[in-house]
Amino acid sequence: LIGRSQIVRLGDQQSAEVAVECGVPQGSVLGPILFLIYINDCVPGLDCDTAMFADEIKLWEVIHNAADEENL
Repeated sequence: LIGRSQIVRLGDQQSAEVAVECGVPQGSVLGPILFLIYINDCVPGLDCDTAMFADEIKLWEVIHNAADEENL
């Protein structure tokens, strides 16, 4: 997971190459496992609704009043 770089291509345009210093390659076998290890302790401590699947997490809160908005 070291010595990686990335380039973004859109149509006929291409960005400069940039070193990737952290993260897990998209589509890797380790992605979901490392995500679960990283996020597992965080979810119980969050004061919002959560949904997790594979290597993604969604966080949301229904805003009922100004206090909820302020907490957001």
